[in-house]
Amino acid sequence: MPKLLIVDDDEYIRNGLKHLIDWENLGIEIVGEAEGGNEGYAMFLSKAPHLVLTDIRMPGGNGLELMEKIREKNWNTHLIVLSGYDDFSYVRQAMKYQVEDYLLKPVDPGELEEIAKSCVEQIESRWMDEQIRRETFQLLRNNVLNRWVENRIEDEQLREKLDFLKIRVAHTRLIQAAVIGWKDAREGELTEAERNFRSFAIYNAMDELLAEAGKGVAFLNAGQQIVCLLFGEGKDAEAFADANLAWLRSASEKCSGLLKTPWYCAIGKPAERLHLAHVSYGDALRLLDGMEQTGPAQCADRRSLAAASAEAGHEASDHGQIVPALAAGRREEWESALERDFAASLEQDDPLAAAKYIASEWIATVKEALRLLRAEDARQRLPEELFARPFASATVPAIRQDVLRLLEAVDEIVRELSSQEKNRLTVETERYLREHFREELTLQMVANELHVSPIYLGRLFKAETGEFFSDYLNRLRLEDAMQQLAGTSLKASEIASLCGFSDSNYFFRKFKQKIGMSPTEYRTAAAAGMRGELQ
Repeated sequence: MPKLLIVDDDEYIRNGLKHLIDWENLGIEIVGEAEGGNEGYAMFLSKAPHLVLTDIRMPGGNGLELMEKIREKNWNTHLIVLSGYDDFSYVRQAMKYQVEDYLLKPVDPGELEEIAKSCVEQIESRWMDEQIRRETFQLLRNNVLNRWVENRIEDEQLREKLDFLKIRVAHTRLIQAAVIGWKDAREGELTEAERNFRSFAIYNAMDELLAEAGKGVAFLNAGQQIVCLLFGEGKDAEAFADANLAWLRSASEKCSGLLKTPWYCAIGKPAERLHLAHVSYGDALRLLDGMEQTGPAQCADRRSLAAASAEAGHEASDHGQIVPALAAGRREEWESALERDFAASLEQDDPLAAAKYIASEWIATVKEALRLLRAEDARQRLPEELFARPFASATVPAIRQDVLRLLEAVDEIVRELSSQEKNRLTVETERYLREHFREELTLQMVANELHVSPIYLGRLFKAETGEFFSDYLNRLRLEDAMQQLAGTSLKASEIASLCGFSDSNYFFRKFKQKIGMSPTEYRTAAAAGMRGELQ
């Protein structure tokens, strides 16, 4: 509600102005009255009114001095001047302070009401414009930061946009992502209002704390989880991770108690380059997927969880390879890995703790496989009990059986999805791309080959594969380029041309964006026998 301050040395006039029109009906609150300019200015500073209705000639500081001081503080304040018939020379001086209007004494109620209405409309319009600007800026900020952690923005664009958003990373050498979930697995379905409250309350708290500490930024991802990016200027990644774990645990304990909301914070491994933020983010998501999200607030990174479970000495199965096996329905592969993991848990100092840690890894694998399948709807068919039960079981065989039951439920979903035959056009498009990706290709050209509309084909292809035509084509070309970089001595520019990239600069940018390193760096790593780890 707009606030009004009345300044006049005549008490009778002040009282008259308060009752001359229905201020409340106009949506205006009278927050104070003053006898002169000096008192009026002090009240202006304490009350911050949107409108000031002031006389000019007053013994306790004149109105011109008051308006000059107000304009030095706030150019948006609406100034309305009261004047007598012999005050026009003063009125002309007042105009340089951009007064809204002036009123002759005795004041006409209708004229005062019209001026007040005009001020209210301007104030409300300015407030709406400010809200729109703020929301637009926030939307842009969220979009850029999500593209960053999902590896969907090129380095040059990223730095330009971060600079525009005033997110300073010029001296950043280390970056670490944390993801905060806010739903206890034992809770039922939350209302939309409750989901919004939890996500925005935690986001606002963390963004403010990170800004105050100068440690980084917070934002919301597509699942309304809170993502924190922490920046470091040093070189010691381990010390950086330890400091972040301690700080986030303190913040989690403080904020979860104040907000009275579940709080589960998973921290990814630190990355040593800005364009590898997606690696840390992916690690945090996976860790959160496998975390027991019940009970009191939790905040952990992979090292602290492994240490707490006494599982650090056991090298678990490569879940990066198990995810595609599970998503493809190759039961023999994931089942043998499951048996190896739980057999190894029995050899640990604390078999039960080790088994629960292994269960968390398998739960994370399940969620990642469902994301890979884009089977979010099918995920809703899996009861939360299936994910929570392994943490409640009291023996290693029981935990293994709980995990197996979850995997079998996912395997059934995979079989259902694979039985749904793709549209013939999608199958034909994929076949054509695999056979011709090294040639010049566009959606229009493929649509002409298949005798369909390119718009229809593009929409159908995205709906059934989950990838845009151009992304699918680039993926085939980049996979071929990776093989040639590892297996031939051809120049990267020559490989780009052979794989279908007509512009070598575009190839270099896409390769670094998708793979996380330049073609030359990839070739060096592959030659050193690290290719499997990097992929």
